[in-house]
Amino acid sequence: MKALLAVAAVLLVVVLVIIGVRSEEETPSSNNTQEVVENENTNTNTSPASETTLRVNDLNPGGREVSIEQVQMSVSGFVIIREDNSGTPGAVIGVSDNIGPGLMTEVIIELERETVNNDILYAQLYRDNGDSEFNEQDDAPVKNSDGSVISETFFADVATTPELE
Repeated sequence: MKALLAVAAVLLVVVLVIIGVRSEEETPSSNNTQEVVENENTNTNTSPASETTLRVNDLNPGGREVSIEQVQMSVSGFVIIREDNSGTPGAVIGVSDNIGPGLMTEVIIELERETVNNDILYAQLYRDNGDSEFNEQDDAPVKNSDGSVISETFFADVATTPELE
């Protein structure tokens, strides 16, 4: 009788382990890494796992606003605009309002200065720390699976200016 109870207990443990392993395989990953896929036709970073998207089009020089075509985040955060610093993202020159989780289109960001022809600018995603105010030291950049900040490079270029008839 004791041997039969021991066998039953072992079988019960094995079944519970198998059920636990299967449920882990079916549950979406809860880590915060993001896989980035770039679309060559538009400046887009997409993360299917966390539904993070950033899409920016080139703009006309002389303006003080950037229009973010589309941003989707799984958490609350900001789109920031940085100017170029010798080929790398430099100083922050624009910050969006706090963007809640989900999809937003045509997010307008006012810049601290006018753009000029051939300006290289960078749009980056930052996760809000909960205070709804952007602070570069307190808010964390959203990163992809290789640890790089999700960032889109775009340009102020007269070639993007529509021709007048």
